[in-house]
Amino acid sequence: MPLSPEVKKAVEEAVAKNFQDEVAFVQKMVQYGGQRGEEHEALEEMYRQYSSRGYNTTKLEMDAQVLSQHSSAGRISDSHSKAPVVVGVHEPKSVTPGGKSLILNGHIDIVPNGPKELWTNDPYSGLIEGDWLYGRGSADMRAGAVANLYALDALRSIGKQPASKVILESVPEEESTGNGTMATHLAGYTADAVLVPEPTNEELVRANVGVIWFKIAVAGRPVHVLKAKEGSNAIESIWTIVSGLKELEKEMNDQKEGRLYFEHMASPINLNVAMIQGGDWASSVPAWCTIDCRVALFPGVTAQEVADKIERKVAEVSKTNSFLRDSPAKISWNGFFAEGYVLEPGSEAEETLKAAHQQVTGAGLTSMTMPAYLDTRIFALEQKIPALCYGPIGESLHGFDERNGVVWKISQDERLSLMQSVPFVSTCHIMSKNESMLSTILQIAAFAAGVAALPQPTLVPNAATPARAVTTSPPAAELEARQASTNPFAGYSFYANPYYSSEVHNLAIPSLPASLKPAASAVAKVGSFVWLDTRAKVPTMDTYLADIKAKNAAGAKLMGTFVVYNLPDRDCAALASNGELKIDQNGANLYKTEYIDKIVAILKKYPDVKVNLAIAEPDSLANMVTNMGVQKCSRAAPYYKDLTAYAIKALNLANVDMYLDGGHAGWLGWPANIQPAAQLFAQVYKAAGSPRAVRGIVTNVSNYNAFRHSTCPAITSQNANCDEERYINAFAPLLQQQGFPARFIVDVGRSGKQPTGQNEWGDWCNVQGAGFGPRPTTNTGNSLVDAFVWVKPGGESDGTSDTSATRYDASCGKASAFKPAPEAGTWFNAYFEMLLKNANPALA
Repeated sequence: MPLSPEVKKAVEEAVAKNFQDEVAFVQKMVQYGGQRGEEHEALEEMYRQYSSRGYNTTKLEMDAQVLSQHSSAGRISDSHSKAPVVVGVHEPKSVTPGGKSLILNGHIDIVPNGPKELWTNDPYSGLIEGDWLYGRGSADMRAGAVANLYALDALRSIGKQPASKVILESVPEEESTGNGTMATHLAGYTADAVLVPEPTNEELVRANVGVIWFKIAVAGRPVHVLKAKEGSNAIESIWTIVSGLKELEKEMNDQKEGRLYFEHMASPINLNVAMIQGGDWASSVPAWCTIDCRVALFPGVTAQEVADKIERKVAEVSKTNSFLRDSPAKISWNGFFAEGYVLEPGSEAEETLKAAHQQVTGAGLTSMTMPAYLDTRIFALEQKIPALCYGPIGESLHGFDERNGVVWKISQDERLSLMQSVPFVSTCHIMSKNESMLSTILQIAAFAAGVAALPQPTLVPNAATPARAVTTSPPAAELEARQASTNPFAGYSFYANPYYSSEVHNLAIPSLPASLKPAASAVAKVGSFVWLDTRAKVPTMDTYLADIKAKNAAGAKLMGTFVVYNLPDRDCAALASNGELKIDQNGANLYKTEYIDKIVAILKKYPDVKVNLAIAEPDSLANMVTNMGVQKCSRAAPYYKDLTAYAIKALNLANVDMYLDGGHAGWLGWPANIQPAAQLFAQVYKAAGSPRAVRGIVTNVSNYNAFRHSTCPAITSQNANCDEERYINAFAPLLQQQGFPARFIVDVGRSGKQPTGQNEWGDWCNVQGAGFGPRPTTNTGNSLVDAFVWVKPGGESDGTSDTSATRYDASCGKASAFKPAPEAGTWFNAYFEMLLKNANPALA
């Protein structure tokens, strides 16, 4: 399905805008280094990148037992990598009939560097000089693997997506066995075509040899060198075998005649005696010697056939050596055991590539024969799909000063055609500003039968699967007494968050007009919650509680208010979040031991200081009600439940009261969501042992909803719970029925001005027209509501409007969002100024 000119133009601009970030990420990947068996860090990075974009991301193990049962898998040796294979799957919101699925495969493993002193710069420098990016793996082929990722980013940045499945694969072992990609095949990952952007200098690989790795070991007869003639020199003996193997190489090359894609080559079959080891002492006749070899084979010839030839040749030449006749060499297969392939012309995928190449370069697509191993053979031979190996310009592959071609020039007369080294055009050209440019991404979309709108986080009615009902509850009298207990905010003053106050005084006030500075100073004095959103911020709780204790000793009556917010893979349905803990990186254990347990230890030091906690983990449990269709959320769900239960159980201290994040009216307030939400909250609460310190729910965290509307706004149509008060009044009895304590606090920090500039109720990012809300108070006018609070004081961005940013969420690019906006959590002074001007009630 062809793309509209508007979409083409938008993607071209997105590719250009993202290009410098892409190059920087290639540098980062080169700088990870990682020889065979050491690729974990680089592959973990790819896992994080896939996961952060919401792809269905999986790590596969290269199971030796499974691989050994496949005749074309590489033979496994002690040096075989144990790094994971990383797969990320884009599933379209809806599949276009007749659409084509695509695999974008790239290998992360690299070859050894050789002597470092023979490199001009550090092999892992990632240095850019002129039109080249240097470093081991820069061309072969981390640039291609990165470009696969950034290809889809260009579509995402304009709110589009391929309308058929796209599978991203980052694999190890391409340089030694092919078992990384073989593992994806054996796991069932397949598609209508594959593109592997190896550095082919913008040519398509038409034919590819197979490869075998093997080791030959010879044992000699050691004697002192003074009696050398009486011994048997293993190194000299093995050269007899090498001579025979060179004869075999010639015999195999003589068979090139009639092989369409090979007969023009001088030596398509190469034997490489790559490594030799032997002997122990210069004055002793060497008793042992081994050589590691690689040999190629023509397509249509099986690896086993060539292995048999090698064994026969070794046996044949050994008969000419008196020692080897009685002490035969031992052969082992220790890597590739792969056949070659020919890409048959005429597939739809190849025709798409041809058209793209012609439009970008102005020249026809040429083909080449690759006399080396490629993982594309697995797709061609095992899956029998069009396997396109086509990629960027690279030089000195496997040699010193390896480099990948990038263009780093923009002038008034020229603009950069920022083509990723990925499907289907892999090039970096400078083109005249009058020339047309077609991004490779357009070809992905075209091959995948068009683009569709990118799904957004679900903040609207959703047919949710109810949580499992819990039949055990705290005794009714106990729950009733808990509800009737004293409001934990009553009689206490709110503590002004020193961190937020410093942001206002240091980042905002100096640049504000004089007329707004008094209002800003007043905001800095408003008591608000302290966000403990990283492990590094936990010690600040100790500092603040010590300050509160000292002030209380001097006659004040302050309480501490904190937000617990550091679940691994937090905010699973949004792209703007920037959590530090990851489920796949021991995040659950770190959350318990390095985060919650340390908060508990600090709280125990201050038993006489009143503390109210918002166990916000914003959106965690709410996402489990509405967003289980998002793969990252479905994967995180059991961790969210377990870790939230762990937190509220551990934090159940005498001086603490807690409120769990309950979304807001425009999310869980819908009829389809509110009952399942009550069941879920009760389930987690009871799993923690129904801790006394849980008081209820905090709503509207970081959001803009009004507490009370006289008339429901149009954007809330069909939802009777059109404000936070209506939502609370409807939610409370459902929670109580499930045995969950139902008192509430409401974040009003940015909801003072109504209506806001929201065009849809789900608009949540840097909303236009918002203003600071009522100051924190227990005078709420509703017995269910303990307090109005400022959980999220205004001034920090909700998310960036920069479409090229990795954490860009399309909600932050909507018309309702204030722009330009920096990354989430970054101070946003223009937005702060708007909040001041729109404050309701007005600030002094």
